Amino acid sequence: MKRKILSSFWIVFIYTSPLMGADSLQELKKRAFKLYQEKDYKEARAVTEKALDQTQKKYGRNSPQYAEFLANLGALYRAQAMELKEKGWKLTR
Repeated sequence: MKRKILSSFWIVFIYTSPLMGADSLQELKKRAFKLYQEKDYKEARAVTEKALDQTQKKYGRNSPQYAEFLANLGALYRAQAMELKEKGWKLTR
């Protein structure tokens, strides 16, 4: 299951990167993905939320760029939930 979550997050990053216009958004995206890989979900969420806010201001809520960051934010929440679920299983065993 972990592999599937990482794969979906990676696919969003790989296939949507050409549509990013601003270097700062591209850098935020790269930083968020690095934090995601390091399992620093709290900081990755903060970076992704910042990028989401900037994207909304620049492109609007109906843009593909906004949808990309929204999908990434969802993937972060899903990964964090899976991690918490695993920790819960370990505590009950």
